[in-house]
Amino acid sequence: MERICPATLCGSGPGDGLGALFGDAVGVAGNVADAEGEGSSLVARGTTWDERADDFEEFSASIAPGRDRPVLDYMHSLLPHDPVEYLPNGVKYPAPEHPVGLFLLTWTDEHGAAIGRQRHLLQAQLTDRLLGEALDRLEDAGRFDNTLIVVTADHGVGFTNLEPWRGTSAANYEQIMWTPLLIKEPHQEQGRIDDKNAWSVDVLPTVAEILGVEIPADWEITGHSLIGDGEVRDPSDKVLFTQLGNSLPAAADGLVHVDGVEGFERLLKWSSAPPGDDDLRVWRQGEYGALVGTRPEEHTIGQPAGFDGWLADPDVYDDVDPNHDPPSTSTPRPSGPSRDL
Repeated sequence: MERICPATLCGSGPGDGLGALFGDAVGVAGNVADAEGEGSSLVARGTTWDERADDFEEFSASIAPGRDRPVLDYMHSLLPHDPVEYLPNGVKYPAPEHPVGLFLLTWTDEHGAAIGRQRHLLQAQLTDRLLGEALDRLEDAGRFDNTLIVVTADHGVGFTNLEPWRGTSAANYEQIMWTPLLIKEPHQEQGRIDDKNAWSVDVLPTVAEILGVEIPADWEITGHSLIGDGEVRDPSDKVLFTQLGNSLPAAADGLVHVDGVEGFERLLKWSSAPPGDDDLRVWRQGEYGALVGTRPEEHTIGQPAGFDGWLADPDVYDDVDPNHDPPSTSTPRPSGPSRDL
């Protein structure tokens, strides 16, 4: 049987390897099963593809008042990851798993890329709302102030026409390689933005320093703490592990290296918000996005275009109320069978 755990972590003798991983899994499962008990120090939740929003809400509901010992609440969420199917209020809508306009995970037209970005932003708004619910739960449980909170992701997604959706290229790497890292320290009262060059491997040593935990000497740590006056990484060096779909070449160390300063400037320019400051701005994507939310009489109406078209799947519009307010992050999610439009 192929080993799925490195010998440096699981050993190489009898009973090591896969068996050790199973043992760890049993331990974690026991902690999760005992999440409501006094002996538990871990409340962990994963995510299923079909009920990702429900799983996140169940995680928030599992956050309980503090106990005599520190508690780790951990959530691995597959949001806002594809399949892209959620509105900001948690309602699912029927649509292809991957946005139309992709071929072999590469965008084939400008319109498809714009709509794909729009659908992603709608699902990201849901993720933002669910995260807010978890923070509210921490406050209700009396634990927000003395809790260390870390929110991060493993990769981004690209929406540049004729470029990959997931792989990095010279034209889209800033959309893939920069991910959010939000850290709230215990008893922190003021927030700040820090643009230093942070890597994913820096999260562990940063958490250890904040909590005053000593990392074992035999652990090979490649990252460093992001707080204090410690090591500052070269801002021009941003790296990514090679993966399927990358067209940027890897260096001798097996990593893709890009200019972090230039990439960050490109990211800020690319991620600028759609026009407007209302709930409809997320819908203003593409060449004619500025028309969203306006009335026909506000515009000069030209001559007929002179061609015919058709409306695909017109029956789905039977469930749409044109007089209903657009869904927002504050709109409660329907329950029961009416949830799926």
